[in-house]
Amino acid sequence: MRLLAALLLAAAPAHAQPLSLTLPQAVERAVEHSEDVKIRAEKKDRLTHTYKKVRAQAFPQVYGSFNWSRYVDKPVQIADFGLGPQKLEMVRDYELKTSATATQVLWAFGKVKTAIDIAREAIDIEGMLHKATKNESVFAAKQAYLTILLAQETLRIAEESHKNALENQNALKVRVGRGRASRVDNIKMAADVESRVPSKLEAQSRLDSLIIGFRRLIGAPADAELQLADTLAENFPELSRDRLYEEMLDQEPGLRAARRNITLNERILSLRRADYLPTLSAIANYSYYGNGPTRFPERKWMDPSFLWGLQVSVPLWGGGGRLNAYREAENDRKIADLEYQKRRRDFAVILDSALSEYRASIGVYRASLTVLELAEKSYEIVLSSFRSGKASQTLLNDAELQWTAAKIRAKQSLFGINLIKARIEKLTAAEGF
Repeated sequence: MRLLAALLLAAAPAHAQPLSLTLPQAVERAVEHSEDVKIRAEKKDRLTHTYKKVRAQAFPQVYGSFNWSRYVDKPVQIADFGLGPQKLEMVRDYELKTSATATQVLWAFGKVKTAIDIAREAIDIEGMLHKATKNESVFAAKQAYLTILLAQETLRIAEESHKNALENQNALKVRVGRGRASRVDNIKMAADVESRVPSKLEAQSRLDSLIIGFRRLIGAPADAELQLADTLAENFPELSRDRLYEEMLDQEPGLRAARRNITLNERILSLRRADYLPTLSAIANYSYYGNGPTRFPERKWMDPSFLWGLQVSVPLWGGGGRLNAYREAENDRKIADLEYQKRRRDFAVILDSALSEYRASIGVYRASLTVLELAEKSYEIVLSSFRSGKASQTLLNDAELQWTAAKIRAKQSLFGINLIKARIEKLTAAEGF
């Protein structure tokens, strides 16, 4: 029997330890498991390779070639040496040519350098967009974490309300012991108790649903038991609009990317101007050519040659392609400037709205604490009066419901302040105040 029990214990699955997470830990896991962040990282890495590809244009370019031919009908030349036209074979049966060519751009009026600067600028902009995507992931994790905290508090308040209803029912039983209570009072009190159950079930269902989504967000196993170590913060620092606005302009990655996009389009416009200018290159070629009666001609049939020189490429006429490419670049530069101005104004409005909500929410929360304190005292007084037979059952139930509603409203106000703080942190790219 002992052996069987030991085997059963060994086969039983071990209970996993609960996963306890602070808010920073949850944020870190969410960023680590975000596909959007990983996609942005890959895009930045891809642009790094694009930059290296463009930079390669500034280095010498070397090409090699190998040609081997067998003639079925060999080319001939007609010659007349006084004996009538004669056909002279120009090559023998096989022909072989190998060559290596090197080119180096010497001067292109800034085209190569500008192209390299554009590629480098694109990497920097993608890095800012990568940071913006991380900020989105950070905010999503904070919002999910705070929402679960609110759901937990809502469930706890619903359970407390049910417990209070049971206490009210016990108080009614005490009154019954002292005198006769009507059947209607007993039924109504039982209904009051049962009316708390749907709120508990709804709160539990919402909490379970939020946790399922949160597990997916942070990459936790589907059956992981989560414990949130932090609580809704109750510190409300004073915020300076001017300071936050400057930080937003300087740090918000989306705004920074839009601003750098103007510089990028200016460089592209410069590149389109340079398309009208010539390119000076150095060129060198080494060839080894010959033909002979064997498949691979012997050295005596081969003749090497070497040349070098300068090459100037001048664009003369392209059917209007360069002109329209230049005008496209002009349009893109204007669009980039307008987009930045629009984004900056939009972000300023969002920041002002968030600050206004932040200050208003603090006032609402402080008022809700006063209401909560009064509602709790009211319930205690009515409960005491009910036990002594001086208050009605309806008044008791209304007082308890008012207290419960005040607790929920206070937690919702506190949640709102925390969420608005997270929004402001996202705008200013700050980790906290």
